[in-house]
Amino acid sequence: MQQRTQEFGIRLALGAMPAQILRHALGHSVAVGAIGLLFGVCSSLILGRFLRSSLYLVPHEHGGMLYGVSIYDPLSMSLACIFLLAVVVLAALTPVRRAMRVDPMVALRYE
Repeated sequence: MQQRTQEFGIRLALGAMPAQILRHALGHSVAVGAIGLLFGVCSSLILGRFLRSSLYLVPHEHGGMLYGVSIYDPLSMSLACIFLLAVVVLAALTPVRRAMRVDPMVALRYE
């Protein structure tokens, strides 16, 4: 978000409200994070299927490393996804709030 300071300054100079900039920047960050999360979940499901037999000493004896939790446990997967999306929002919030408070004239001169 630091690289987009000039863009945010132009938007502020043209009359955009800081809340609009916050919503736009957080929406972009969450979209990028969600795409990465989607690729990560898909690849973990595929790799889990391929590596399932080699991860365990006794094949077909149990479904996961933890007792009662399978590789494809939807609760664990969804909680991990929610946690990672929360981390994305928190990581994007600080630079966006800093960019919202910048003076438009300072941002336009920023290089």
